[in-house]
Amino acid sequence: MNQQNISAVTGIVSSSTSRRRFLGVGAAAAATVLLGACAGIPTSKNVHRYSDKLEVRENKNQAIHAVGPQEDAPPEAIIEGFIHAGVDSADNYAVARQFLTSDFKGKWNPTTTTRVYRNTAQVSADESSSGVYRARFQQTTLVSEQGLTSSFAETLETFDFKLRQIEGQWRIEACPDGLWLDSVEFDRVFSPYRLYFYNSMYTHAVPDIRWFAHRDGQLGILLQTVMGGPASYLKEVTASTLVEGMSLERAEVSDRDAKIHINGPVLNAVTRARLRQQVGYVLSNFSSVNKFELTYNGSVVSEDAPTGFQEAPMSPEISKRVVGLEDGKLVIREDYLSQQPETTGTESVTDASDPAINYDGTALACLGDTGRSLYFFSGGKGQYLVKNKKMTAPSFDSFGWLWVAESDGAVRAYNAASTNEKERSKGIEIPVSWRSGMTFSSLRVSHDGARVVVVGTRDGTAAVVMSGVVRDSSGTPKGFTEPVRVTSSITPRTAVWAGEQNLVVVNDKTGESEVTTLSGEETKFDRLDGVKSVSAAGNTSNMLAHRSDGSCYVLEERGWNRLNTSTREMSFAG
Repeated sequence: MNQQNISAVTGIVSSSTSRRRFLGVGAAAAATVLLGACAGIPTSKNVHRYSDKLEVRENKNQAIHAVGPQEDAPPEAIIEGFIHAGVDSADNYAVARQFLTSDFKGKWNPTTTTRVYRNTAQVSADESSSGVYRARFQQTTLVSEQGLTSSFAETLETFDFKLRQIEGQWRIEACPDGLWLDSVEFDRVFSPYRLYFYNSMYTHAVPDIRWFAHRDGQLGILLQTVMGGPASYLKEVTASTLVEGMSLERAEVSDRDAKIHINGPVLNAVTRARLRQQVGYVLSNFSSVNKFELTYNGSVVSEDAPTGFQEAPMSPEISKRVVGLEDGKLVIREDYLSQQPETTGTESVTDASDPAINYDGTALACLGDTGRSLYFFSGGKGQYLVKNKKMTAPSFDSFGWLWVAESDGAVRAYNAASTNEKERSKGIEIPVSWRSGMTFSSLRVSHDGARVVVVGTRDGTAAVVMSGVVRDSSGTPKGFTEPVRVTSSITPRTAVWAGEQNLVVVNDKTGESEVTTLSGEETKFDRLDGVKSVSAAGNTSNMLAHRSDGSCYVLEERGWNRLNTSTREMSFAG
């Protein structure tokens, strides 16, 4: 499977419970918990926050000063000094350019690629070429100019540096563009930033994590990056109002205010409101900014929402309502602490398991017959959807579609509200071009409806894989985009969304579970023997688990506390 890793295979353990897998970075960034919500267009009174946790970035990225070349330094020391000077971005990497010849200073581009390596670079002369030296790196990750990462198993890479003496001092006259940083240096100067695009219906914001060094003009860099479009796996499933062809004339942060001037094609009122909202998404990365003014084609974009504008929250609030099982019937509770279940009117299901409820509470589903039948309930009426096929636990997306993956690897989606008989009762098979013999033990669509996470197994190896969900104009799913692997420190069996940026991975054989963010941070929970699955209401602060005997547990800190309830297998919406 052709996969782009979103986080590295190897990592440095920072504690017994939390680690940064991406690039082997340690404890500098805590697990990102989704706290904030964007209530419409951010006004001049407030820029809405997505996560307070990442605000430590601005303290972490205080100026780091590199040391210039020493007098009479040998070629090896010049190369090593140049490499380490990549930590200092001040004045467009002015210190690093001191190691270059006058002619080459203006040609070298430090921002094209950042190469992350482990251990120490090994520099030696090329005996066959005068003035040429080779630097060898144990490389683990590449970061593109757009902040996109590609991580891989450690490989030995060699790069040529050509030097010559100028007035007795060695200087570099040719080398590849970009930077070389070891994992510790990378942690000091790079941070993950959350860019946002819209889902295809403009109802939700879809995060796209990028990595950038802290540089002057950071706001402008992020806005230009959004204009360049999303990561490739999101290109077919997202929309944007910040697009190529627009011109960013100004992007300044002064004290706690920001001013942005953009020129571009004529936009209607709704699109201008969406543009302002998307700019507000970008500004949520800056803890110092409380208000901003957006000017488009010379006119200030109003804070007032025009007719036809729909808010697209960054972190939508999800109901605390839960569904569970009692005596083989589906029951709904106002929350997991409620002692009064609502009557659903559903008939008893033989060997019922894996209950699910949609986001507005109007539809339910579960498996029966030891996981070989799929049942759907709405308005007190139930129907078989699938018989005699082993399948994953059912789940709903925010468009009303019910999803399962069958034992042969086929992915199917059902829409009970559809007037199309096939969509309603037989479902539609979703093509997965990259499946190639992979079977799925878990499948969940994100609340924004634009992404799906699966746990797939091929040749005995399991992996957490994320992909985009392609839909038509009505929201009907049509396929998945290219896969992106999300690494986990445990062998995955199931994976569910906990907000828009967090995944909870579970191994039901070992009792292990952990939350992993799309920026690469992993935090392990205490073991829960017999754990079958977990469920979250929007973020990791509301999380339930249940064991194979149906007993329910709530997450408190990193441990699981059993709930005193007769309801089995309680789950939040989704």
